[in-house]
Amino acid sequence: MIVGLAIRTQAQDTATADLILPQIGQRGTTVTCRVEGSRLETAEEVLFYQPGIECVAIRPITKVPDRITGKPKTVERGKAIELELKIAPDARLGEYYLRVRTRKKLSEMLSFWVTPYPVVFEENAYRDVVGAQNDTPEFAQAVPLNSTVVGMQISNENANDRDFYRVTLAKGQRCTCQIVNARLGTVHYGYRTDMAIEVRSPSGKRVARASRSPLLAIDPVVSFTASEAGEYLIEVRQQMDTEISHAHYGLHIADFPRPTVTYPLGGKLGEQLELNLFYADGNRGLLKVTLPRKIGPFEQSMVEITPQLAESFPEIPTPNRLQVAAFSNVLETESPTSEEKPQSIGQPLPVALNGVIKAEGEQDWFQFSARKGDRFRVRAYAMTLGSPLDPFIRIKPAPGNPSSRIYEEDDSLWDGHDWEGHHYRHQVKDRLDPIFMFEPDEDGEYLIGISDTRREFGEQYVYRVEFQPHRDGVFTFYQDYPSQATIVRDVIGIHRGSTFSRPIAIQTGFGSRYEGLIRLEARGLPSEIKFEAPLFTKNDPVILAIFSAPKNLELQAGTIEFVPHAVEKDVDLTGSFAQTHASNDWRGGFAPMFNKTRKLGFGVLD
Repeated sequence: MIVGLAIRTQAQDTATADLILPQIGQRGTTVTCRVEGSRLETAEEVLFYQPGIECVAIRPITKVPDRITGKPKTVERGKAIELELKIAPDARLGEYYLRVRTRKKLSEMLSFWVTPYPVVFEENAYRDVVGAQNDTPEFAQAVPLNSTVVGMQISNENANDRDFYRVTLAKGQRCTCQIVNARLGTVHYGYRTDMAIEVRSPSGKRVARASRSPLLAIDPVVSFTASEAGEYLIEVRQQMDTEISHAHYGLHIADFPRPTVTYPLGGKLGEQLELNLFYADGNRGLLKVTLPRKIGPFEQSMVEITPQLAESFPEIPTPNRLQVAAFSNVLETESPTSEEKPQSIGQPLPVALNGVIKAEGEQDWFQFSARKGDRFRVRAYAMTLGSPLDPFIRIKPAPGNPSSRIYEEDDSLWDGHDWEGHHYRHQVKDRLDPIFMFEPDEDGEYLIGISDTRREFGEQYVYRVEFQPHRDGVFTFYQDYPSQATIVRDVIGIHRGSTFSRPIAIQTGFGSRYEGLIRLEARGLPSEIKFEAPLFTKNDPVILAIFSAPKNLELQAGTIEFVPHAVEKDVDLTGSFAQTHASNDWRGGFAPMFNKTRKLGFGVLD
């Protein structure tokens, strides 16, 4: 037991890449940031999982700020490097995954965020002292509207940090304040963070406050219209005193409109859809969007609301998403429904049902036809897309149908989302949306009822429930082991002139019944690298993948997509690599935030 603990601690203390600061940069600029870790003296490359950012320079450094005081301190060579990151003018806003490649290692996963606004740094970012502070209203730092503040939360001996900022607004001007903090990831830094925002008017009246949001989960957002001209005071702090020592954050302070949720939450491929927008400041609006004619698999069916969908709508940090499907929408009618008087959908499955739970205890009921032997994945979209609704779904035979099968479903497990993860410790808001297989045992009419598990309600409690045609599938991932550190090096390191083997875990696709042999393709490997893996079935928990690289192969980093293929002809099999990296680390191994990727990083190393 002691030996295992020692190994785990050593692995955590020798992470190749343990910190990147700043973690946010403006689109179209070149950002200088530092990475702290170990054995970085031979760093040669930064691998980004998404296009839009490239590393144009890597420099060794031996002076870094102390994480509490901010005072320069000397570190050993290889403990820190400086990166120059060039962000493309058209880079997608949001999060980018990256790893640092040295000559002998490919580092743990870090992330970097792109903002549309100029970055302003907190002037007194570290521990506040007399003469260098912004921990009270009188010392609030002035910042311009339409900027992203990069700040730090540093505990002192008595309490957690409080940071104050001032922004000047005209009467009637909109201001949105949005935090990115928990989503930056904390697993590398060893603390729990849960921030809050409070805004006060020039006359001292509280105009907005939030500590969480259905759209951004743990990160809060507020939006308001200035009722008077002058300087507004913005306070950001931890929601409650915690044992954190340091935490960094981004704070968008801008005039962008902030929808928290839309209705409906999606539509059909290629159609023009009119959306009702519910804004964080309490206002409502309408927006017409044109949905794409083609979408990719899995989460690529959820598209962001950007000017490409609606020319009249601006690009905003963390835009709302819409679910796009190949089948039609059915919207609830204005007339109340009940189990005795359901709304008929009037078309065969598959279909997407859309509605709002507006009253306490309300249940929306629909009636539909189904055939014996059909298989549909019933998937709810509510929390996944920013709705506060916690859906509960019932399916039962309609009167006259001889079936006795009844479905009552809340929540979901990871496999229903086509990801892997611990069913108990790894909790995300998406898993509050139920997912289950509907398999009618009789031809005939069925009823589906949708409600909120907690009996909550309101005009923003919107839902979308899709009957998705089932596809057999299989997924691969890197399995965590108790002996490994929290930060698992789930990458492939292939040393030149050697052969490397790695066990790859197999997860059966949700509801999959395919029993035949499966071949695994490693798409994205350099042609010089030989890849071997045995044929397998869904019942094999692990297979051994073998990689061989020639001695003269160039050192490099890249990503692999594992694609499964059925050996039998004419079998429609889906699947991918599916890795969930816990980006937050709470007590007991619980994690509420994840970096999720369908690409496996690899490095050709010395």
